[in-house]
Amino acid sequence: MLPRAAMHFHPARKADPQLRLTIALLCCACLDVGFAGRVRAGEPDPGHAPAPNATRAEAPGPARPAGEPELRTLDAEELTQLVARTLQAHIGSDAGELEVQLLRPWTPVKVPNAPLSLVLQNLPATGLGPQCILRFELRAGDRPVGAWQTAVQLHLWREVWVARTTIPRGTPLQQAELVRERRDVIALREKPADLDNPGPVELEFCDVVPAGAPVPARALRPRPVLRRGQTAEAVLEEGALRISLRVEVLEEGAPGQIVRVRNPLSRRDLYGRVVDAQTVRVSL
Repeated sequence: MLPRAAMHFHPARKADPQLRLTIALLCCACLDVGFAGRVRAGEPDPGHAPAPNATRAEAPGPARPAGEPELRTLDAEELTQLVARTLQAHIGSDAGELEVQLLRPWTPVKVPNAPLSLVLQNLPATGLGPQCILRFELRAGDRPVGAWQTAVQLHLWREVWVARTTIPRGTPLQQAELVRERRDVIALREKPADLDNPGPVELEFCDVVPAGAPVPARALRPRPVLRRGQTAEAVLEEGALRISLRVEVLEEGAPGQIVRVRNPLSRRDLYGRVVDAQTVRVSL
């Protein structure tokens, strides 16, 4: 500090302007020295500034309790695949290729991070249809995860035989105009006819099939070789004994079918198995 005597001046003497300026500068210097170690509000503190290459340590998240399984999200796509796989196993691969679509938005849920299985809790009593509501339970191994229900739309794609033109009743199968197409058969209540391996027996249509319709299995029957009113030979065989007689056919029949015939002499009705277009094997 300046000596106390240096700051006194004679009051009677008029102050020199130069002296006034010097005193003002000295006062300002003292104030600056007093506040030199302080930090103004809003300015960073240079003494606490982080190093240029320092990394900030993040606080660790809450730890998962011991024994609690790791979770993941089950979305709509994975649920659809689970439903389709379970329903396909239920109906079998021979029924066709099943396609499943969810009719309602699925809210993703948390499930254990493990392979999931779906257990159906109910199925429509009339079988699967184009639309139905499924109730199911999800399991992670042997552990149940939860139960839900959802509305689904189903398609069952399969190669079937379709009538190109209307097929009248009594038409032999070999004469019908058929084409093989991939169709959605989920709405069909009748089993489509399997004509890939028809067998040795000749078939005919016993019902009318409209043009463009899949051929149902019930619309076909073995083609009769015996007609009502026809005369055939009835054969009875017992060991080395063989008896034959002429009979009247009372029912139509294909090979292997049982028909009713009548002995024209005794007027007695008999039952026999059709062998061919001329023979019936009877038994007593």
